[in-house]
Amino acid sequence: MFGPVVLDFGLAKRAEGVSTHPDDATQTAAPTTRGTVLGTVGYMSPEQAEGRDVDARTDIFSFGTVLYEMLTGRRTFKGDTAARTLTAVLRDEPEPIELHAPGVSKELARIVRFCLRKDPERRYQSITDVKLALQEGQAESGAADSPPVVRTARGRWIVLASVVVAAASTWYAFTRGSESQAPVVVTPLTMFSGVASSPAVSPDGKMVAFGWDGDRGNLASIYVKMIGGGEPLRLTRDPALDRSPVWSPDGRAIAFSRSSSLHPQLFRAHVMVVPVLGGGERRVGSGLVQDWSPDGSTLLAARDDPGEPAGHFLIAIRDGESRRLTTSAPGSTLGSACFSPEGGGAAYARIHHPGFLGAA
Repeated sequence: MFGPVVLDFGLAKRAEGVSTHPDDATQTAAPTTRGTVLGTVGYMSPEQAEGRDVDARTDIFSFGTVLYEMLTGRRTFKGDTAARTLTAVLRDEPEPIELHAPGVSKELARIVRFCLRKDPERRYQSITDVKLALQEGQAESGAADSPPVVRTARGRWIVLASVVVAAASTWYAFTRGSESQAPVVVTPLTMFSGVASSPAVSPDGKMVAFGWDGDRGNLASIYVKMIGGGEPLRLTRDPALDRSPVWSPDGRAIAFSRSSSLHPQLFRAHVMVVPVLGGGERRVGSGLVQDWSPDGSTLLAARDDPGEPAGHFLIAIRDGESRRLTTSAPGSTLGSACFSPEGGGAAYARIHHPGFLGAA
């Protein structure tokens, strides 16, 4: 019977430039350096045991030791002490798999031997090569056409090995593979004085819309700016407060909410639409706009008008027709909402904190 197994994914290494709390009991006393041997001795590659430079091929050797142990139920390299185990890793060849697991196919045993070669140049050069070798062995054995329940020892171990390779490939992509990627760089899009808020990136990823008070202490207007640089373009000039811009799916228009002041009732506002490339704005409804439907026909807005229960509404772009979608329960307040990717549904938040965000 098979059950879940917790795997040790090796040593964690603190990234350069990342600070940790001085009282963190798990951080190492010194960084990893060349010539330093760190790891679990029975699963090390020879180059790791000698403190030499390592690469993806050392992981393939370690994978081979795990696979050998899966197939035979025995450690690949074992000594009475850690020093003797390291000596076995460096000098000894593991006993043939067939001695301890006669049912294992010759092809699978050969794959394990290739993983465990002392010289990295003579091993598989990537975990993808190991995966392909296992898949080819599975196909040659006929396991690919077998039912999900594999009855032969040969097929069973090939399937298990394939699962381990998939896990190893995923781990490699998230650890060693990430080292070759450029570090994430945070670049401010605006350096304006005053208050800029509610950023929204255009569908093509080239522009950002936001509210900004223009450093004059006035109520905010809606601006758009190219992400790569350039001056912001002001889209609205009404003395009211314009905020919460959302882009149309085609990137040609922006919907936003307009109110006369920073009133505690944030959801009491007009829903407006303005073309990005110039043209007159128009009012299409009321509420704090949340999202634009994928088909471009409908806006989703949160509304808390006097005389009616608060809730989320659908507003038709064409004629402004409004239809209630949700009704807030007593003692709750409105939260954000958005359309599903295909537009057939919507998700929304309901906050159970009376008085927060101007609950009715």
